Amino acid sequence: MERESIKAITERVRKEREQVILNGGTEATTIQPEPQTVKPFDGEASTIAPPISVKPPPVILTDGQDLAELIQQITSVKVSGQTKMLIRFDDKHMPVLNMLQPALKINVVQFVNFLVERFFETNPDIKTLMKNSLKNSLKEI
Repeated sequence: MERESIKAITERVRKEREQVILNGGTEATTIQPEPQTVKPFDGEASTIAPPISVKPPPVILTDGQDLAELIQQITSVKVSGQTKMLIRFDDKHMPVLNMLQPALKINVVQFVNFLVERFFETNPDIKTLMKNSLKNSLKEI
């Protein structure tokens, strides 16, 4: 009896999930493993292949944006500065941040710069508030 290796199964499942995501669906897909020979108590061998139902992760779209477009926008961010900053992330976010590069080819530096840029674009009043706060603190000195 020839069995499919774990690596081959993982690759096949990954391709099927990618295909479902590319087709825009979030429906569950059924994966048929290699048929297995089972010997019941009466001694006769029979072949069964139980289907395995796999539901792909949900695709979350932001403001009607296509997921591929969002990933393209993140990967197109050019980081021109040389300044480095040590920042701390919550433990609950680290597994996701660690998987950005291998799963989506998104550099964490690009991702953080994209989020900061989008934050300041959507909240321009914060820059004004920071400028006014600095002006007021300089007047006190």
